[in-house]
Amino acid sequence: MVEEFQQHGVEVIFLKGSVAETPEGKLLLHMQGAIAEYERTRIAERTRRGKLYWARQGALVGHFAPYGYQFVHRSEGARAHLKLEEYQVAVVRRMYCWLLQQHLSTRAIARRLTEQGTATAKGAAQWQPTAVDRILRNPVYKGTFFYQRAESVLPSRRISTDPYRHSRKTGRKMRPSEEWIAIPVPPILDEATWQQAQEQLRQNSEHSPRNNKRHQYLLRGLIRCPRCGSTYTGATQHGYRLYRCTRTDASLSSTGKKCRPGSIAAGPVERVVREAIKETLQRPEVLADEYRRRLAQCATASALEAERKQVVMALKRLKAQGDRVTDAYIGEAMDLERYKVEMNKVRQRRKELERVGQDIDRRARQEQDSRKALERIEHFCRRVSEGLDALTFEEGQQLLQLLVERITVENGRVRIEAAIPMGDTPGQLRTHHAELVEAWRRLSG
Repeated sequence: MVEEFQQHGVEVIFLKGSVAETPEGKLLLHMQGAIAEYERTRIAERTRRGKLYWARQGALVGHFAPYGYQFVHRSEGARAHLKLEEYQVAVVRRMYCWLLQQHLSTRAIARRLTEQGTATAKGAAQWQPTAVDRILRNPVYKGTFFYQRAESVLPSRRISTDPYRHSRKTGRKMRPSEEWIAIPVPPILDEATWQQAQEQLRQNSEHSPRNNKRHQYLLRGLIRCPRCGSTYTGATQHGYRLYRCTRTDASLSSTGKKCRPGSIAAGPVERVVREAIKETLQRPEVLADEYRRRLAQCATASALEAERKQVVMALKRLKAQGDRVTDAYIGEAMDLERYKVEMNKVRQRRKELERVGQDIDRRARQEQDSRKALERIEHFCRRVSEGLDALTFEEGQQLLQLLVERITVENGRVRIEAAIPMGDTPGQLRTHHAELVEAWRRLSG
């Protein structure tokens, strides 16, 4: 992080034990960092062992309380434990009652709780179906809290690209059941009621519209809403297939706001996309011309190498300039204030040149990717076009997911942003030009 701060022109000042800008100072900084990292690992390991010990003794650890319970801290003569939160207990029982007696889905229960103004665990007014599902499936409500049920892992698909998250392991993976530690807590439901609820959830899932196998949706997960950016999902209305924005249901939005209008007929848009992709694959010269146009706009490899050499020479001259300023200060030809000003100018120029060098490297990588894609376009299009008409629905859906990056429909017109795979294995590597194919068609029918 210190190096990254310096690359962006941010000076790091240590309030205790300042580190000099010398090789010895950098060595000391790295040694201190390694020792601190070692101590942090030891603290984390001791904390983990302590939590496991108290969990095996029947004490709650982690200060976590499921909805319906309140965490009670450890005190003299009493371990940390959970106690019932009467108002939330009544809400939990209503949820199980709606599930078992009225056979409501988790989405319907969330919508009803929101309409009734019931507050969530954090005091929010909007209930999410996923939160309701977790409550209805949690075995804690039958009197058993399981510690160490899951572990944090790297997610299979990362939603946020923020490199400064508190933890990169934002995914959850269930541990083997023999590693779970059971801790008794006050029950809200009996064992039989909880088991009946699990069976009802299973039946609801089987009869859910999303598991309806009567209708097929070729562009599932590929269409994006031009207004809110959310994904369109397949749905049926009066027997007709359509795609609709997921935010048309307020219960799926954390803000409770709907996106209107947010649905399109499935048949016309699928036909347009299928015809556009087929036509494009049968004309690889269109794709090749697009890539050649992009390559012509980019600097050649020789020009980039010349720019890189100029940056290297400028950095060498700047280093010599800094050495002369340092020699002048050591020889008492300038005072400390002047020395700081001059060295600050040298550092700022060096950072600017380093940023220019990084930009040159990025442009070189983009050019290399584009040239590799140009070599493979005709071969890829020929292979796919030969068997395009013989594909099953599942194979055609996989092909579109491989080719299409994004589809938007606005004012009766369809825009397709596609990419061409570059690797020998489908999906191994894809080009970075999402606007490779732009097919605008008027929907009919």
